[in-house]
Amino acid sequence: MKRINRNIALVLIAGLLAVLMCALTACAPETEPLTDAEIEALREEYPEYNSSPPLVDMIVQQSFERKATLADTYVYVEITSEPQYFSKSMKKYMDAQMVEKYKKEGLSTDSTFFEYTAKVLDDSQGLLKSDASIQMYSSMLFFDSTPPLQVGDRVAVAVMKDEERENAYSFAWTTMYYVTEDEHVLSCVKELEGDEKTGIGVDALLEDVRTVRKANAAEESE
Repeated sequence: MKRINRNIALVLIAGLLAVLMCALTACAPETEPLTDAEIEALREEYPEYNSSPPLVDMIVQQSFERKATLADTYVYVEITSEPQYFSKSMKKYMDAQMVEKYKKEGLSTDSTFFEYTAKVLDDSQGLLKSDASIQMYSSMLFFDSTPPLQVGDRVAVAVMKDEERENAYSFAWTTMYYVTEDEHVLSCVKELEGDEKTGIGVDALLEDVRTVRKANAAEESE
C-alpha cells in the first residue's frame, strides 16, 4: 500500500510541475509593439537605407513573404567584428565566352566582398546552433547601401548558406532588421504599406517567418 501511495504521490507531483511549467510559459509576457511615435524617435539611431547601388537596377522594397522565403533561414545575430574584406574568382559562374571577353578587356574575373563575424542568438528554421560563430558576407557593390554595423549591434536578416565556405552565409541588406536593446525590430529599408513588421519583437518576427514558410510549403505541396 505504501509503495502504491508513493507512486501516486510522484505522479501527482509530476503533474503539478507540468501544469506549473505550462502556466509560466503561457503567462510569459510578450514584447509589446512599439508605437508610431516610438518608432519615429528611434529612426535617428536606426535609419532606413533605401538607395540601390549606382548602375544596379534592383527592387529595394520587397514583400515580407519574399523576404521570409528568399533564403535558407532568418538569423538573429550579434555582430562581433569590424567589416572584413575578401575576393574570390567568379570564373565558375561565367561561360567561356564571357571569361574570354573579360580577358581581352583586361578585366578581373574576381569579385570583392565584405563580411562580418557574428554570434548566432536564434534562427527561424533551427538550422544554426545558439552561440555559433558565422561569417555574413555581401558583395562590395552593396557596401554603401548597407547599414554600417559595429561590434555589439544586433540584427535579424535572411541568409543563404555558402556551398564553398564553412560557416559562411550571404545576406542582403534589403531583408535586414535592426534589433534594439529591448529586442524590437526596425526594418533597414522602407516596408510595403500594410506589410510592415517594424515595431514588433524579434521573437514575433522569427515566428512570422516560420508561419509564412509553412504556408508557402503547404501551397507548393498541393
